[in-house]
Amino acid sequence: MIWTAAILLSGLFLSAGWHKTGSPAYYRDLISGYTGLPAAWAGVARNGVALVELAVGILLLVPASRNAAAWGAFGLLSGYSLVISVSLARGLEMDCGCSGPNGGLKLSPWLLFRNLVLIMSAWLLTYPASNRLTGLVDCLIILCSSAALILIYLAFEQLLSNREKLALLRNR
Repeated sequence: MIWTAAILLSGLFLSAGWHKTGSPAYYRDLISGYTGLPAAWAGVARNGVALVELAVGILLLVPASRNAAAWGAFGLLSGYSLVISVSLARGLEMDCGCSGPNGGLKLSPWLLFRNLVLIMSAWLLTYPASNRLTGLVDCLIILCSSAALILIYLAFEQLLSNREKLALLRNR
């Protein structure tokens, strides 16, 4: 269970950091829209967030650093949830940035639900893992369950994106 959650969250944060480094202008503008920061400061914030996301993603896979990385993931996800909540309360209708510049995923309360599940996964990683040796069957189960959870996560984001696209078509 620990390895599965670590792989899921690691993939999430490595992907998020990669998106931010690959589309700097998009994320600079997105951060500026969320926070009201000038473009230059939003660019600095984007660099910092991308660096932290990449570090957390890597460190989650190292057992010796997993606890600290799990608290980092917990903090990032909690911070993102706070930003989403404030933005929803302000009535902002903008991309969340979760799926990259082409994801088309808008802010919604469903993202808070998704983040709650991810926060619980990060919290799970703060508990000590058992000292039991991991065998070949365990590794296979970890890989298959990690792949399944990643696919469920991607399907959930696609459903949210499709929901928004369908709403736009209905409102034409």
